[in-house]
Amino acid sequence: MLESFLAKYGYIAILLGTAFEGETIMIMGGFSAHRGYLELLPWVVLAGFVGNFIQNMTYFVLGRRYGNRMLEKHPDWKPRLQQVNGWLERFQSLLSIGLRFVPGFRTIGGVAIGMSDVSLGMAPGQYIIIISTYVLSKPNMV
Repeated sequence: MLESFLAKYGYIAILLGTAFEGETIMIMGGFSAHRGYLELLPWVVLAGFVGNFIQNMTYFVLGRRYGNRMLEKHPDWKPRLQQVNGWLERFQSLLSIGLRFVPGFRTIGGVAIGMSDVSLGMAPGQYIIIISTYVLSKPNMV
């Protein structure tokens, strides 16, 4: 039963699962590949990358689109956001990658970057490279 489920939905489950909880799902995907149910390269890694990228962009867009509304409801956040804006102006790429490695900051980091004054002046290709570096550097993914 598990074999047929993984054969039919394994890669889709990894893609959707990594959009919500990446590490746990990627460990399961790696184990499934180890057991021969799925192909690690390229499909498990690709599904994990796409799911993680969707998650990152979703949080960024939520911050960009609804950030001002959140600040209206929580004006006490504004000084903190201004501080984060300063850091992002100086260390944009470093923070974009670094926030992904700090537990608890993955979600809020994407929202904060979206809410910041920093434009996506970083080309989308550069953002893809940054996120790809993060995804491929995860020891449980490769």
